[in-house]
This record gives sequence, C-alpha cells and structure tokens, in this order.
Amino acid sequence: MVDLKVRRSIKDSVFTNLFSNKKYTLKLYQALFPENTEDITEDDIDIITLGNILRNH
Repeated sequence: MVDLKVRRSIKDSVFTNLFSNKKYTLKLYQALFPENTEDITEDDIDIITLGNILRNH
C-alpha cells in the first residue's frame, strides 16, 4: 500500500491566490448565493485576511 501525503500548503496557496482577485471572489459569491447577486459588484467586496487583521491591531 502506498502512503500518500497531501501538501496542504499548495492547496492553500492556490485558493489564496485565486480568491485574492475580486473578480473571482465575486464569481464565488454568486455561485454560493445566487439569490443575492444582482446588486453586488466588485467594489462591494473587501478582501479580509488573517494577516491583515493581525497587522492592524
């Protein structure tokens, strides 16, 4: 039997890089909440990360 290890840092970096772009974040929001998408624009989206929160306090 082969023991496979998952490289979580790669998965995290792909997710982080993809959704740090407001265009893709808006598409994700529209997929998750299709009933609330007509009034939401890229300007309404704020990207908040744990790093941003820790640096601001």
